[in-house]
Amino acid sequence: MKRLSQYFVRGLLAVLPMGVTLYLLYALVVWSERLALTLPRAVIGDVYVPALGLLLAAAVVLLAGFLVSTPTTARLLSWVELPLTNLPLVKSIDSSLIAWLATDPTADPAWDGIRDRLQRAAA
Repeated sequence: MKRLSQYFVRGLLAVLPMGVTLYLLYALVVWSERLALTLPRAVIGDVYVPALGLLLAAAVVLLAGFLVSTPTTARLLSWVELPLTNLPLVKSIDSSLIAWLATDPTADPAWDGIRDRLQRAAA
């Protein structure tokens, strides 16, 4: 039984960060699509612009990336995250999610070959 619970916890720690990330991205796209439908309605009427919500979601992610890159926002984010790190389950999920997100694929030497192929294909 102990081995079964260990497998369950390991599986949960492996699947949960990815599931949470995918769910948050899905929720962001759905929210931005709804927002993209309601905001321009006053200007352009009931015209649907395909992928406007997706573009809005990409803009929100880019803005978040920019804000997190600044030292002031990073410090503020660490203060907000500090109380969460004291809760046992949240601490394990948060630390594994942060470790997973902290891996930079561009630091991998194999990424250079992928980037070169993408640049050649785009040219």
